Amino acid sequence: MFKSIALQAIRKSVRATSLSSPGLQQQVATRAFATAGFPPPRLFDYETVTSNLTVADAIESVEAAFKALAKGKVDVPMPMHIGIEESSVAGPGDCHIKGGYVSATPTFTVKLACVSFYKNVEKGLPPGSGIFIVVTLSPVLLWASFRRIDS
Repeated sequence: MFKSIALQAIRKSVRATSLSSPGLQQQVATRAFATAGFPPPRLFDYETVTSNLTVADAIESVEAAFKALAKGKVDVPMPMHIGIEESSVAGPGDCHIKGGYVSATPTFTVKLACVSFYKNVEKGLPPGSGIFIVVTLSPVLLWASFRRIDS
């Protein structure tokens, strides 16, 4: 699903910046890599993701992911949990970190979600936030991240 979101957002972004030629896209990517060591990560806000991803695309991607999982082609490590106790500067709340890789695909994804910081509401802050990070494997680079902060 996240690959689908990223690809659609990048395609629209590329069209919007008139880099529609694959050769030109490769030149820009190569130049960025050569001049900076690593190209900057592509960041997509919630509105960009939701405006580029259709429900049909999401369903198709989720179905494909579950089929791969059923065939044993997905590496999904155990989720990580960080509990934050209440103090003068934070909490109470918790953070969940999950990730996965579908065999023979060019990316893997990690999700970090900070949830249940309910006392933040008293301070006019959202009770949680999160980020999805999609990493390319060749070369290994941060490719895109998606973030949503609920208010």
